[in-house]
Amino acid sequence: MSHNRSHLIATLFTLTTLIATGTAAAADSSNDPKKQPISIYADRLSIDDTKGVSRYQGHVELQQGDLKFSGDELELTQKDGSVTMMQAIGKPAHFERSEPKPLKAEASRIDYDNKNGEVILRGSAQLWQDGDQFSGELIHYNIDSRHVKAQGGSTDSTGDAQTGRVHVIIRPKAESEK
Repeated sequence: MSHNRSHLIATLFTLTTLIATGTAAAADSSNDPKKQPISIYADRLSIDDTKGVSRYQGHVELQQGDLKFSGDELELTQKDGSVTMMQAIGKPAHFERSEPKPLKAEASRIDYDNKNGEVILRGSAQLWQDGDQFSGELIHYNIDSRHVKAQGGSTDSTGDAQTGRVHVIIRPKAESEK
């Protein structure tokens, strides 16, 4: 009788551990946008499975977890069943993530390296992060390290210096945000 009871306790312990581990793994994957399904709306699409490239045109809207991407055109590149690169073109194209910190961006072209968490904004680029704002012709941003690199473009035909420079607005942080 004690052997059956010991076996029952061991089985219950194993099942409880498996359920707890499975629940934790499911919670982890549900927080990782890369493991979420991708939903895309567009007017037209073209898919080339042999190259792993899909193109969407016309009022394109993409959502994957907390990631939102939109533009006039969107191209997704896949490798081994996972999206590795997203590129949006628009007037402007938009990019948004709420985790790990709220981030919004817009530019004429946005490249997102899904594997490395790199966002590259080209053409009238703007980035909003934690209340701060960055503007320039080219902005590189790493979501994980929160590292920003920006550069201005050339001046326009009138010699307007503002178009050729980077502009940054830094909002003072409240004591509770530090």
